[in-house]
Amino acid sequence: MGAKSLNNLGRQRAAVPTVIGRCKVYGDPIRTGDDTVWLTDPMGLSHRECKAKADELAQMKGGA
Repeated sequence: MGAKSLNNLGRQRAAVPTVIGRCKVYGDPIRTGDDTVWLTDPMGLSHRECKAKADELAQMKGGA
Protein backbone atom coordinates (compact mmCIF):
# COMPACT_ATOMS: atom_id res chain seq x y z
CA MET A 1 0.00 0.00 0.00
CA GLY A 2 1.40 3.33 -0.99
CA ALA A 3 1.06 6.52 1.02
CA LYS A 4 -1.32 7.94 -1.58
CA SER A 5 -3.83 5.11 -1.14
CA LEU A 6 -4.23 5.66 2.62
CA ASN A 7 -7.02 7.89 3.83
CA ASN A 8 -6.48 10.43 6.58
CA LEU A 9 -6.60 8.10 9.57
CA GLY A 10 -5.65 10.78 12.09
CA ARG A 11 -8.04 12.29 14.58
CA GLN A 12 -10.32 14.86 12.99
CA ARG A 13 -12.25 17.59 14.76
CA ALA A 14 -16.00 17.79 14.61
CA ALA A 15 -17.28 21.05 13.17
CA VAL A 16 -18.22 23.44 15.98
CA PRO A 17 -21.08 25.84 15.23
CA THR A 18 -19.99 29.46 15.10
CA VAL A 19 -20.94 31.78 17.96
CA ILE A 20 -23.09 34.59 16.54
CA GLY A 21 -23.81 36.52 19.73
CA ARG A 22 -24.84 36.39 23.39
CA CYS A 23 -28.28 35.64 24.83
CA LYS A 24 -29.81 38.89 26.15
CA VAL A 25 -31.61 37.06 28.97
CA TYR A 26 -28.85 34.89 30.53
CA GLY A 27 -25.71 35.81 28.56
CA ASP A 28 -25.02 32.33 27.16
CA PRO A 29 -23.41 32.13 23.71
CA ILE A 30 -25.80 31.79 20.78
CA ARG A 31 -24.49 29.50 18.06
CA THR A 32 -25.61 29.02 14.47
CA GLY A 33 -28.55 26.64 14.37
CA ASP A 34 -29.86 27.48 17.88
CA ASP A 35 -33.58 28.15 18.30
CA THR A 36 -33.75 31.91 18.91
CA VAL A 37 -36.23 34.78 19.21
CA TRP A 38 -35.79 38.54 18.82
CA LEU A 39 -36.64 40.52 21.94
CA THR A 40 -37.62 44.17 22.22
CA ASP A 41 -36.97 44.47 25.97
CA PRO A 42 -34.04 43.94 26.38
CA MET A 43 -33.37 44.55 22.70
CA GLY A 44 -31.56 41.68 21.04
CA LEU A 45 -31.39 37.98 20.28
CA SER A 46 -32.18 35.33 22.89
CA HIS A 47 -32.64 31.57 23.07
CA ARG A 48 -36.31 30.55 22.91
CA GLU A 49 -35.81 28.41 26.06
CA CYS A 50 -34.28 31.31 28.01
CA LYS A 51 -37.19 33.58 27.04
CA ALA A 52 -39.70 30.94 28.18
CA LYS A 53 -37.91 30.51 31.54
CA ALA A 54 -37.76 34.28 32.09
CA ASP A 55 -41.48 34.62 31.29
CA GLU A 56 -42.32 31.78 33.67
CA LEU A 57 -40.29 33.37 36.49
CA ALA A 58 -41.92 36.75 35.87
CA GLN A 59 -45.38 35.16 36.10
CA MET A 60 -44.49 33.43 39.37
CA LYS A 61 -43.22 36.66 40.92
CA GLY A 62 -46.14 38.71 39.64
CA GLY A 63 -48.80 36.17 40.62
CA ALA A 64 -47.55 35.57 44.18
